Amino acid sequence: MPTTIASLSSEILSLIFIESLPRRPEVHDGIGRGPFYAAPLIVSWVCKQWRNAALATSILWAGISLCVLDHRLLNRYQAQRAAVAAAKLSTFAERAAGRSLEVAIGCPRVPGFYSSEQFEPIVEALDRLPNRNHIRWLSLQLPGNAIEAFAACAHDRLDFAGVASLSLYFPRLSDGWPIRMFRHFPNILSLTLHHVSLSRLPGLPWSSLTDLFGDRCGIGDAVQIMRQAPNLRRAYFDVLARHLEVHPGEGWNDEDREFGHPPDDTQRVSLDLLESFEVSESCGICPHILEYVRLPAVRSLTLGVSDDHLSTNTEDHDVLHPTVFRNFLTRSGTAHLEELVLLSTWRHADWPEWANDPFKDLGVTEATFGGVVPSFALAFFNRLQHYDAFLPCLRRLEIRCQEWEEDELQSSEGDDSSSEPDSSFEAVLAVAGEAILARNARSSANNGNYPSRIQSFTLLSDGGRPVDQSMLDLGQVTALQSSGVEVVIASEDMSY
Repeated sequence: MPTTIASLSSEILSLIFIESLPRRPEVHDGIGRGPFYAAPLIVSWVCKQWRNAALATSILWAGISLCVLDHRLLNRYQAQRAAVAAAKLSTFAERAAGRSLEVAIGCPRVPGFYSSEQFEPIVEALDRLPNRNHIRWLSLQLPGNAIEAFAACAHDRLDFAGVASLSLYFPRLSDGWPIRMFRHFPNILSLTLHHVSLSRLPGLPWSSLTDLFGDRCGIGDAVQIMRQAPNLRRAYFDVLARHLEVHPGEGWNDEDREFGHPPDDTQRVSLDLLESFEVSESCGICPHILEYVRLPAVRSLTLGVSDDHLSTNTEDHDVLHPTVFRNFLTRSGTAHLEELVLLSTWRHADWPEWANDPFKDLGVTEATFGGVVPSFALAFFNRLQHYDAFLPCLRRLEIRCQEWEEDELQSSEGDDSSSEPDSSFEAVLAVAGEAILARNARSSANNGNYPSRIQSFTLLSDGGRPVDQSMLDLGQVTALQSSGVEVVIASEDMSY
């Protein structure tokens, strides 16, 4: 007989419920709350069998999203929403049966003035929790002065000594006094900052941090964080555009004057434990954040372009110059570096002489290059084909071609009689196969020791360029596959 959902055991239902939940609780406004907001409640309302299964699955109730206020007029000026959220917190915590809790508190997109009294029900409910110290992850997504109101209400009442992960979102440019409640988070290991200025976070225990995610940080804040957090293992920064770049007619502000010129060795930060570093930069005319750091233990390095760069720059200049990249590698050392990802950072700059090539003797085993244009592709594969010391340990290579802007440019300019390839995708196909086959032939002649054999090659297009057999023949795809190379050719546009 066919299996119906009613015949599923409670154990199977519990597994399905767990898999259906988002990874972390989120708070949305009253118009469109996220799928996490009432997920456990929804499945517990379907029928008695589902309710019993849900109530018996304590992990379903360990993620708690609390919307303190929403868009409704009634709830803007009364504490009813906060009281409902407080009741939800108590109920979910009880059903979590002593599990570590993940709590998100917020009232996004609601303008106006907030008072500490509006947060009293939430703070009181947190204070009553018997397993309060089991809150391991806390998110505060509060606009305007709401974070100040919450902090004032919670002052010296709550002890979050058990919190290991903290996520904060409140406007970077909002005025207000410093928020000192976070000095009560002595065991925090992971910190996520969205739009937050460091001037409002005195006393935060930076030295305990091992993981940092900084979204839309100023360059000054990013450098200051790294100076105060010497034990970081993983860090991500999305660096805001400099004032000079966004408002060129207004001249330099204080941050531009401090960070507008290349630093000397005394201004650099050395993070001796950092293993993974990811940066999205926005400025091509001021020093790159790499110029401020030394990372001797880094294993994974990802350098990209922030949304600020895309929105404020009409000229398509590089964010990272190859000389800056090479100097960083020389300063940090590359003994541990295994994975390198460059996304639209270095594309148009002239390729340096071989003696100054940053990829010379760089021992990464995996490399990804995004936003690739024809000039970069031709130079890259030429050196891959002819120089053994060019990325000599490389085994997995991924190329992501930038084509949607090229397609728009060609359609606006009409036919072009230039001898340059029509697209990055075609440029890579024309040279990649021959270069990889030549590289692997030299590797086989040396028993695979030097240079290493490239085992995997992925080529992606961001445009709508169908691939036919003639293009595959041009790229010697069949020959690559026959030689044992795993080849993936695809479009990032799912319609293709």
